[in-house]
Amino acid sequence: LGNLHCLKEIAFTNCEDLDVESLSGLSFPKATSLTLVGNTSISVQKALLRMCPTLLCYSSSWAKKVDLNELPHSVQSVCAHGCELMRMTSVKDTVEKLTVRDCVIHESVLASVVACCPHVRDLHLERIGFHTESIMFMLGEAYGERLQRLSIFHCKSVPGGGEICLFEKCTALTYLNLGKSSNTDGMYLATVLYYNPTLRTLDLSHSKVTDDTLMLLVAAASELETLIMCDSSGYTEEGLFALIQGCASLKLLVVEEKIISLLWGHSWDIMRPDLQVRAFV
Repeated sequence: LGNLHCLKEIAFTNCEDLDVESLSGLSFPKATSLTLVGNTSISVQKALLRMCPTLLCYSSSWAKKVDLNELPHSVQSVCAHGCELMRMTSVKDTVEKLTVRDCVIHESVLASVVACCPHVRDLHLERIGFHTESIMFMLGEAYGERLQRLSIFHCKSVPGGGEICLFEKCTALTYLNLGKSSNTDGMYLATVLYYNPTLRTLDLSHSKVTDDTLMLLVAAASELETLIMCDSSGYTEEGLFALIQGCASLKLLVVEEKIISLLWGHSWDIMRPDLQVRAFV
């Protein structure tokens, strides 16, 4: 067991039958990353967390219940993936990144999570169903200018001004993922860029992106450096080249292979030698 004391990364996979007694004598004093995959009991979750006093990153996937109330004081990043019930009423103020993904959770639970994590700067709420207008208002009020990175990938929104309020409040975003979103029209994105002149990376993957959208990105005169449009549809060759020519700040364009082949055929590298075009991996 002494060799375990030197481990930095710990992972338990498909350990549904693991119990607290079987962990007796274990400790991971130098571990910085703990990953649990499978329906691990809350008692085992808590026991493992106590064994990792220097933990920086904690991730729990596909557990029916996840309890995040007894994290070590050192934890900076927390991820709950595919859980049915999440308990989080008190979180250390060291947590700067929070990811909730593939979790069908009630709005009141999400509200309690947000309420106890006002210090988060990197927030990922992905594939959690609907983002209601009240949730958008709540996020804006809770985080404001502290929030720097936001992903609401594959989260449908209800009509209303909630999302606009979110971007009016969160005006220091450098990264935004709106992939597979119903809100990727040009005027919407122009509003986002207007309130977030700090935005440098925008992800519109798996969304409809029209030529009008691309032209409004150009017209916004933003300082956008990275645009990700993997498996996006709706734009034409003309719209893409208008973007490349008009958005001088753009340094990286991430698209699928067929788009790269098209660009090579038109010698985009001569037109914009400073622009890197990369295939999505």
